[in-house]
Amino acid sequence: MSFFKNNSYDIVRLWINQIGIAIFTLMLYTAVGFVEFDNDTTAVAVKAGVSVFCIAFYFFLIYNVCWECGAKDKIRIDGGKQGATPLRGALMSLFANLPNFVLAGLCLIFVLVYLLSSLGGFYTAFGVVNLILRFHSSLYLGVIQAVTPIADVPVDFLVESALYLILPLLSVLVSHIAYTLGSREKRLFASKK
Repeated sequence: MSFFKNNSYDIVRLWINQIGIAIFTLMLYTAVGFVEFDNDTTAVAVKAGVSVFCIAFYFFLIYNVCWECGAKDKIRIDGGKQGATPLRGALMSLFANLPNFVLAGLCLIFVLVYLLSSLGGFYTAFGVVNLILRFHSSLYLGVIQAVTPIADVPVDFLVESALYLILPLLSVLVSHIAYTLGSREKRLFASKK
């Protein structure tokens, strides 16, 4: 718990970046929704492209946050004021993605229980939590819809929920790599002098 307390500012920065990108993505999806396409395949491909663009932009933002944290920590470590914490970037991202994991986990549990028991209340609970998850993690929606078929079958929702659980792990990996590069003062993107 002390890790969260000591790093809460950076964790909240990572989470706010995700919320900002989610709102940005929803606006782009809305703009794409006004365009009339010849078929559903083209619409799904365009939404997937928007999703990939937004995910890449999100990764760039969290890369900058975690690289900066790594660079600041290098100064403290070199000065002897702090010990090395090589997993700090990954842990910060895990905490920032906790809402994603909780919502996706609940969706997965609710739809799985519904598939096993056919109790309608679990499907309703899944629908409510899934709606919140789709707004909160809208940047992944286009990619997930491109991977899974377009159907309202509970088995497809099970696969989608699993993907919503797996995809945020990519941001954890990006954060870890960015923090490691920052602590070594190496950049992926050149900065202006």
